[in-house]
Amino acid sequence: MGGGEEEKSGAPDSVGRVKAEVFEGRTCSITKTVEWVAKQMMVEDPKAEDAPSMEAWSMLCWARRSNQNEAQFWGQIWAKMMPSKQQLEAAERLSDDGSAVLELIERVRLISEGAMGAKESSD
Repeated sequence: MGGGEEEKSGAPDSVGRVKAEVFEGRTCSITKTVEWVAKQMMVEDPKAEDAPSMEAWSMLCWARRSNQNEAQFWGQIWAKMMPSKQQLEAAERLSDDGSAVLELIERVRLISEGAMGAKESSD
C-alpha cells in the first residue's frame, strides 16, 4: 500500500494521528466522548472513522499510550462520569412507574362499584 493510499484511508500513524477529514467535522458531548473511549479501551483495532469526534479519538490514543494514562482515565476521568449517591437515589425515586397508584385506583373503583351495587339493590 503506497503512502497516498494510506493517507486517503485515514490509517493512523504510529501514535494514532490521522487526518482531520476522517472525522468529517463530527462533534459530541464530553459524556459521549468518555463513554466511547471506555468502550474502546480493550478493543484491539478501533478505527478513527468510528470515533464520534476528534476529541474522542485523541483521548483514546492518549489513554492507551501508557499504563499511567490508562489509570488516570479510569481513576479520574471515568470516575467523574459516575453518578453520585444522591443522583442514584433521585433516579431511583423517579423510576416509579405509577403501578402502585394505578393498583390503588383500581381497588377504590371496585369498592365504589360494589358500594353502588349494594345501594341500588337496597333501594
